[in-house]
Amino acid sequence: QVYNESYWKAPLVLGLGIYFVSEWLDNNRRAQDYREKYALSLQTAPTIGNPVMLKLRDFYKDQRDSFTWYFFILYVLNIVDAYVDASLYGFDVSPTLTMRGIPAAGLSIRFNW
Repeated sequence: QVYNESYWKAPLVLGLGIYFVSEWLDNNRRAQDYREKYALSLQTAPTIGNPVMLKLRDFYKDQRDSFTWYFFILYVLNIVDAYVDASLYGFDVSPTLTMRGIPAAGLSIRFNW
């Protein structure tokens, strides 16, 4: 984005990337904590354990996996946007664009009913 001189996009992408990674790390830590707590609860009640700990472990694991997808989607969209922006970098968008080769006078369209 910086190479394409889209300076406002770089901190946006970087900020979202840092946010997604920090959320992934936090949810991963919590999933591991609840996995350990659930494993301890299996020692006290070997057949079922604590279902609340199991539910929380699965919740944080799913959240972690969701942030993995969010980061991947952000990465792919950033690459596509940078590629398109680089491809159109030299495209002329000045207000004096004209179409050459098409006569302006004498061109008419008639409809007969």
